[in-house]
Amino acid sequence: MPVTSLVNDHAWGTTAARLAGLPARLVRRLVSRGLLDTVGRAGFLTYESYREWRLGIDTGGFIHRHQLTSNPASVDYDPIGYRTLDRALRQVKLIPGQDVFLDYGCGKGRPLITAAMRSFAKVIGVEISQPLCQIARENVRRAGARLRCSEIEIVQVAAEQYSIPDTVSAIFMFNPFTGSLLDAVVRNISQSLQRRPRQLTILYVLPVQASDRFRQCDWLRQKHDQATQGLRLVVYESLGKSESE
Repeated sequence: MPVTSLVNDHAWGTTAARLAGLPARLVRRLVSRGLLDTVGRAGFLTYESYREWRLGIDTGGFIHRHQLTSNPASVDYDPIGYRTLDRALRQVKLIPGQDVFLDYGCGKGRPLITAAMRSFAKVIGVEISQPLCQIARENVRRAGARLRCSEIEIVQVAAEQYSIPDTVSAIFMFNPFTGSLLDAVVRNISQSLQRRPRQLTILYVLPVQASDRFRQCDWLRQKHDQATQGLRLVVYESLGKSESE
């Protein structure tokens, strides 16, 4: 599927379509994986659909990375589950009206919108795919009445080229890229803190088998590390001005 067709194919009816095909998929899963796994999966999908329905948005679905960018360090689009996302956001010591949230690889806008339901001063999404940016903006529009944060910005740019505003105090990353691209973003974060030392929280969700690039950063301290259902939520905080100098 060409990249330019993603928006048209999204069509704002894909949640209903996925639900229509759910019984057949669950039967296949029951045969291959057993009852307990299938019941758990059914509960997960039901809750995901409920959260989307409440907001009137559609952020689900899988998109292969080749449809989004030619960068080999990018990964497929497959959104984080809402419960895992909620656990991550609870790790932010939010100061209402002051904190600024940045989501690298914001995709269709799920973390962006969930963060905007909290009292952030501003929420920023960075995404290289123009069609995904368009979908995310439409999702933000649809969820508008339920959002506490009124200042939401979606920037179409390669992650390594994005200049982090000095006001950003929380960064969310759901395994958006790897390798040299991740290295470049880590350097950008470090340079942002050198430019303006401040309290910064990094919420990093990655597969349990993947290596954690932030562990190599002596300008961060690890505050939380939890693994559930194949994913790790690792929370880092900057050392702060007095400790990093």
